[in-house]
Amino acid sequence: MKWLSRLLLSVIFLLICLICFNYSDNFKHIFNNKVFNNDIKFSDYRNVFNVFMGKKDKEITTFNEYLNYISKEKIDDYYRLDLGDTQFVNVLKPGIIVFIGDKDNMKNVVIVQGNDGIDLWYGNVTNLNYSLYDYVSCGDILGDTIDNNLYLKILSNGRMLTYEEYIK
Repeated sequence: MKWLSRLLLSVIFLLICLICFNYSDNFKHIFNNKVFNNDIKFSDYRNVFNVFMGKKDKEITTFNEYLNYISKEKIDDYYRLDLGDTQFVNVLKPGIIVFIGDKDNMKNVVIVQGNDGIDLWYGNVTNLNYSLYDYVSCGDILGDTIDNNLYLKILSNGRMLTYEEYIK
């Protein structure tokens, strides 16, 4: 019965938006600026949606997996991690895949926007097990590295974090 009331509220909200679109050019302008001209982070959207649906934001961790690497080297604004014999790339934190491709000066990049709002860029990744906009959980195998090197960039509100800062 609870789902029926939420469905009815959603339909009412949709109808109100449609009525406002038809009668107010100002509403259309405000709506277009807020929705189409601003970046909406997945974590913000997810939190708003969960509040609307009456859910609490929980992070379910299957197992705690850190990247084991032999050495790291800072290159520009990311790190090159030598994974040694391991070529599997484990997801560090759950989130949604928002980009797959070449970005900035990194090749074969997969960007996972975490539930905590932090963007993890995994570079040099191939044989992906997921597609764009798939949700990944902590410890999932994202794919393989092309060689033994993984390029990792961690961004929080546009500021780069070190791997050590991030796992604390």
